[in-house]
Amino acid sequence: MFKLATFFYSLMLAGAASAISLPVKGRGEGMTNADRLKRGLPLRSLTSPYNASRVNAAPAKRSDANQIAYLQAVPPEARKRSPYTQTSYLFYDRDAGIFRLTTDQTQASPFIVPEYGVEEYLYYQRDDTVYPLCSSTWSGGEANNMETDNPGGSTAIVFTLCGSTRPVDQSYGTNTQTPIWTIPPRDFWPAPAGFTYHNADESKTQLNYFFAFIEYGLQYVLGGAIGGNDIGADSYSQINLRFIASLPS
Repeated sequence: MFKLATFFYSLMLAGAASAISLPVKGRGEGMTNADRLKRGLPLRSLTSPYNASRVNAAPAKRSDANQIAYLQAVPPEARKRSPYTQTSYLFYDRDAGIFRLTTDQTQASPFIVPEYGVEEYLYYQRDDTVYPLCSSTWSGGEANNMETDNPGGSTAIVFTLCGSTRPVDQSYGTNTQTPIWTIPPRDFWPAPAGFTYHNADESKTQLNYFFAFIEYGLQYVLGGAIGGNDIGADSYSQINLRFIASLPS
């Protein structure tokens, strides 16, 4: 794993979508989360606890080096439109099975960070079980490609918990993906978070900004997309997420 902290951090701050040729896998089956809500169905959620002994599961990578982190949301500089007029925090909505933003600091979710780098795992403990955070297709076109020229529209995602994981080389074009997180070395915290989307067309899209949106009665859902219009929500705002080691006192 690439561990040159300073070089990694400078690359991450560049913050542009990029495409890299990689093996491709078929698109995942089933409705997007937006389609499910339109039909009155619940969002896609985890189907089983994370099990590190499962053949297709990624290693838990838990050790004494694990760090606890929080994800803090702020609007980009000079941008007045924001889901909140003050700093907010990422939290897991158990009822919706999705991650949203709140200004109530007491609701902020603590996350487990086992490693630093690009395309890393990020974990959350729900009750007595630790789950990896994953992306889940929210809306898109004919194939799961987060690209401006994707027929039918660029894919947009939301973030939830996964009951199982698959290797990166089996994630391209699938509806749920992990590991996806860009996690800067702790020495740089507070520092921007980012994500990687594994497209169905043998490429990756890497971004270091997110969106908060309101749709189907869900307030300030965390989303990932190239542009806010790709989400198709009633209202949205671009935000930046950053890792912090502790909540402000």
